[in-house]
Amino acid sequence: MAIEGNYTLRTKSTPLLTDVVFESAKKIANPDPLELEAGRKSVYDTWVVRRPDPNEPGLPLMQFIGSGSDYKGFQHNIGIPCMDTRYTHDNSTIGEPQYHTLYETFALASEIYDKGFHYHTAVAAMWGDLAVVLSESKVLPFSLVKYSNFISKAQDDIIERFGPLINSQNISLEHFTNAGKAINESVTNFNKALEYLDLKSALAVRRVNDQLMMFERAFIDPRGLPGRPEYNHVITAPSKNDAYSGTAFAGLIDTLSAIEEAQEEHRNDLWRTFAHHLAAVTHLLNTAAKVLTDDLW
Repeated sequence: MAIEGNYTLRTKSTPLLTDVVFESAKKIANPDPLELEAGRKSVYDTWVVRRPDPNEPGLPLMQFIGSGSDYKGFQHNIGIPCMDTRYTHDNSTIGEPQYHTLYETFALASEIYDKGFHYHTAVAAMWGDLAVVLSESKVLPFSLVKYSNFISKAQDDIIERFGPLINSQNISLEHFTNAGKAINESVTNFNKALEYLDLKSALAVRRVNDQLMMFERAFIDPRGLPGRPEYNHVITAPSKNDAYSGTAFAGLIDTLSAIEEAQEEHRNDLWRTFAHHLAAVTHLLNTAAKVLTDDLW
């Protein structure tokens, strides 16, 4: 879907693609004549004004990827970074009113949403630019810092929301949080090493690109999430309680939510499930940190 409105860009993505999406949106001419008159020349300019990130002033809102599209098999099963972008409606409209109805026609798009297909053209141009940048960049422009910060915040959110509940079972989150810190350290060291990368050496460039591609894949658990073997990504897989929205560490959060709601006689099994999945997630976080180093173990 290229458009569901003509108000502003709406993008969902893994954190790894955040920066490259932002830079691409800055290159695409604004299809809205009123926005051009206001001095906002690019798709990005309108995006940052009409849908700003409430937690990061000066940046547009990049939504976390959920499960509502064909990228599920790539992102959530085999760890290939995915994104979903389109032009959307304003914030007062709930969903797309004509979605999956007899009124969702070519005429709706060509006569109401996008006369002249200017917004379609902008989205297609952005996809094309992203394809060129990702395929032709000597070093993949992945947002490791954004991803490591995202993981740290998600860990903090779990501790804030469920800390007392977890502590009641004498379960320590120390190894879990230390694994997040290990990723932050590895990302810092990896980015420093990139400054001295010999771009003329095909093998050196291949090595760092392999590491960058393996970073997302390091979060894949072949056994899947608790009770959900069809989802393997322990960070980006959607919550079973809200599949379309993104929830980081859904396996941990869903299990803890189930524990809160469960009767006492069922909690022991759920706590065992939580402990097992916590160990798996911690191991995969440490694996991702190792991917960015030259260490084997």
